[in-house]
Amino acid sequence: MNPRREYLLTLLVVIVGSLITWWVYSRTWEPAASCFGSLGPACEPARTGAEVEPTGPAVALLTALTTLAVIPTRGRGRQVVGFLLVLLSVASVVVAVSARANNSVWWLVAVAGSIVALLGSAVVLLRGAGWPTMSSRYERTSLESTNLLSTASGALGVPTEIEPKDAWDALEHGIDPTLT
Repeated sequence: MNPRREYLLTLLVVIVGSLITWWVYSRTWEPAASCFGSLGPACEPARTGAEVEPTGPAVALLTALTTLAVIPTRGRGRQVVGFLLVLLSVASVVVAVSARANNSVWWLVAVAGSIVALLGSAVVLLRGAGWPTMSSRYERTSLESTNLLSTASGALGVPTEIEPKDAWDALEHGIDPTLT
């Protein structure tokens, strides 16, 4: 698979898995208790997954947002972010499994979304260092820049110290005048 396609697909998998988990915690996990036969307002209201397990949506949302940190990082930094994503995804699975005590099946959906995010996070950890980076195709090494500037400066008759007027000419010819 193309590294760029793998990169985008993996980020999408992690974000979708964690956002599904986050959404599941907004659903009603425990219905309202029946009040038939009681004399007062002693009925318990319906409870959402966030009320049953308050850390669940926070961990899921943090996983989705941490995925965005993969975009500007590269190399070892991307592996560190991948490791953090794996830790957050494992925490999300543990939190979802700990909420299984109620009679709802929503905790299973939370576990499934967390596992999807965990699988994508593992791919980021293992393969993320080789993926394309945010602006790598526009960067130039300092040696290339120096050679290009000196070659172009000599060909254009532009001195090494570029005058303000000549800076515009250098820019028109694709030379970065700040690299002198």
